Amino acid sequence: MTDKDFVSPFDIPSPSRPEKGIKLFSTSGNRQRDAIIGNYHINWDVYCSGYWQAADVLVDHFLQKHDNYSAEYESKAFPIIFLYRHYLELRLKELFIAYGRLLGDSVDIPGHGLVSLWKEVRDRANREPSEHVPEINEDMEVLEGIIEQFERIDPKSVVFRYPISKDGKTVTLPKIQVDLRRLKEVMHWVSFFMDGWSVGVDEYISAKYKEAEI
Repeated sequence: MTDKDFVSPFDIPSPSRPEKGIKLFSTSGNRQRDAIIGNYHINWDVYCSGYWQAADVLVDHFLQKHDNYSAEYESKAFPIIFLYRHYLELRLKELFIAYGRLLGDSVDIPGHGLVSLWKEVRDRANREPSEHVPEINEDMEVLEGIIEQFERIDPKSVVFRYPISKDGKTVTLPKIQVDLRRLKEVMHWVSFFMDGWSVGVDEYISAKYKEAEI
């Protein structure tokens, strides 16, 4: 009996065992299958767009018609929410660092708390006003409300990554029913707003450096 013939006790055919010494991070020779990473400037946009788009793909998969909405199927919500949350965290940290360099403030990357990070970014933006930076208006208020909701459901970016906390205690969530289509649509607006903000700050920094060189 070979590995390929093995059937688990649950009547699920076992996948073929990989060859000994198989190289995981190497090319297949088929560009349709390969992802090229490294050897180019990896910036914040590469990471941010990757997490956001990966979440979108999972939402689209979740929304396909399925007959059995089991706990296993529902579990896709955990990486979806984590990926969107991490996108938010990355964009905020990018802005935190950018404004820190402009203002001569600390650029040490803070922890996972979104609200404290948001308040620091907003404060720094107010101290360095420009036409490239969004004003404190209704858009900013909506964004703040969204950030606060992510913070309430997952204060330290743990709940959707691990079933236990660092001290070994079981992580618990209140039972909630999440409209993932709505979440995706909201995060499209968030990414449009924050990506534009990121581009604006980058342009502002470039203009300041050019002024300094003159």
